Amino acid sequence: MNGNAINSIAATFALLAASLWVAFDIFTSGGNAVARSYMYVMGASGIYGLLSPHRAFYILLFLTAYLDYFKRLMIFDSALSRMDLYFVLGIAPCTLVGIAVSVLYQHFMGRSEPRPGLLRLMFFTFTGAAALLLVSMTGANKGFRSLGDSVNAAVYLLLLYTVPALFRTPGDLKKLLKICVVLYVPAIIYMLVHFFRDGIFDWEMDYVKSGLTGEIRQLMERKFRPFGTMNSAANASTVFGLILALIVSGIWKYRSLPPYDRQTNPITRFLLIVPIGLAMYATFSRMGWISCVVSIVAVWFFKRRALTLLGYALAVTAAVATVLASPYLLRYKILNRISEDLIDNQGSDEWTQTANISTLNDRLEGFNALVTNPKVWTPLGLRFSPYNEQSVISQVRSHDLFTDTLLRYGYLPILLGLVLGGILLARLHRFIFDQPPGLSREMAATCLAAALTITAGGLVNGAQLSTYPVNFFIWLMFSVVASLMMHASEQKALAPLPEKDSPPAPSWRDVQKIAGRRPQPPLPAPASV
Repeated sequence: MNGNAINSIAATFALLAASLWVAFDIFTSGGNAVARSYMYVMGASGIYGLLSPHRAFYILLFLTAYLDYFKRLMIFDSALSRMDLYFVLGIAPCTLVGIAVSVLYQHFMGRSEPRPGLLRLMFFTFTGAAALLLVSMTGANKGFRSLGDSVNAAVYLLLLYTVPALFRTPGDLKKLLKICVVLYVPAIIYMLVHFFRDGIFDWEMDYVKSGLTGEIRQLMERKFRPFGTMNSAANASTVFGLILALIVSGIWKYRSLPPYDRQTNPITRFLLIVPIGLAMYATFSRMGWISCVVSIVAVWFFKRRALTLLGYALAVTAAVATVLASPYLLRYKILNRISEDLIDNQGSDEWTQTANISTLNDRLEGFNALVTNPKVWTPLGLRFSPYNEQSVISQVRSHDLFTDTLLRYGYLPILLGLVLGGILLARLHRFIFDQPPGLSREMAATCLAAALTITAGGLVNGAQLSTYPVNFFIWLMFSVVASLMMHASEQKALAPLPEKDSPPAPSWRDVQKIAGRRPQPPLPAPASV
């Protein structure tokens, strides 16, 4: 007992000494004190992820909504530099890495219950993360900017095996999604504060004018779009659209298996639709609305095999038709005419910002190159083609992910990725079709629809796939489906085997034949006295 007391006293003094040293370093470093404190928070969050992965994951969810808000607090101190951004932006990746390492350690040391397919998923995750890291680091950016973009593009793939390891049942996953919705309520309210006061606060505008955020481009627009606690108005619209799709989904009408979860009051859920809709409107962004509506409709399609095939056929047809029609749309400025007709009816700056679909002409420029410029189509990219790379790139005004990937890596890697993606999607859809109506089926269809919708939007706006927290939610939705698949396999393995009909008892003739004797009639029963 004395030994334990001495250890506790020593640990307390060590913690106190470390706290004093950290405080002294923060206020005497000569740099931005807020950024310096984030550097220590980044290390502490990684350690906490190692020690308590389950609780740290909820902190990771919290960071998706409020990390950028903490980042702009650095404006209250002087000596702010671009290097300071990496301290605060590294908090979420370090937390996830700590969680992922803890899950790996517990799995290979036998301290966690194994799950069917988890080891294969780990191998797939690290292979995919390595591929994404390699692809991202070969981009045009150099230095810390390239490193930061590469980490953002690859690190959140770790969710694919950490979520199934930490949240194993449909009830656990439903609770996770419910907490995610609740955590975003204050973020939605803060966006409404910006909306009703007709602008962001002065100190937030000082942060925008510092040039440490891409939202500085909004100073040249007709109407400044508030972004709440998020890092941009477009990302806020996309994430809020995802939250809205979760709220109106059918997962809340099903209860999980014992221990039963509390039923969610439908009135409370549907009361959130109005503030979320206003928060999405405040961004003046169209992507969130499109993602939300398509996700809700896709859930209905994904529950039926024929409708799923029809949905994919319609999506591919629409994509091909848009590419083929791009030269015509650009030549006759169709989107400009539609925008003018929409804006003429409403003269407000808000409506002009929202209805101006002529900005999509930038994407049509890349689609136009796919149809009119054969030099774009190379097997392994312009770097390994007979064409001059810089000359072709200067001729193509590409603003979409597909054209950029085609220019850089060629159509063979894209074709390979489409084949592998098609095989994985076929397995995911087969799982949904095989599930009986209930919580697992509804949740799998909802999360798969949300993940695919945001990914499809990222093909038009490639920045979404590498921008936090949108890329976080893409892999979170896929990981929920993966965990549901593992739970279904576990339940199937635990199900009792079907009872087989017992063979009929052998007759006396069969017994005699087996004994090698000539069949004899059975002896008569003794007469009763």
